[in-house]
Amino acid sequence: MAAAFHLSGKYLSQLFKEQTGSKISAFIEQKRIDLACHLLRSTTLSVSEVGVASGYALTHTFRVAFKRSLGVTPLEWKKVHGEGNAASSSEPENERG
Repeated sequence: MAAAFHLSGKYLSQLFKEQTGSKISAFIEQKRIDLACHLLRSTTLSVSEVGVASGYALTHTFRVAFKRSLGVTPLEWKKVHGEGNAASSSEPENERG
């Protein structure tokens, strides 16, 4: 990504943190988790398929990141927020407290 802006990776990371208050890696992970929540809520994809579609190469890595971010596993989250549940209209940002 830094090469696209003709910057060093370290400098781009520093600029990003100064402007947003968060690390690039945390920002990307949050976008992936948001996408995963959307997919879990609105599709019939399996947890493994959602992980891949969200940018995770390994299901285990996806599950660990999801639980770290939201405090529950993807399957637990889907049971509460999945399609057809009363809570399914809530956005993932609201679930992070």
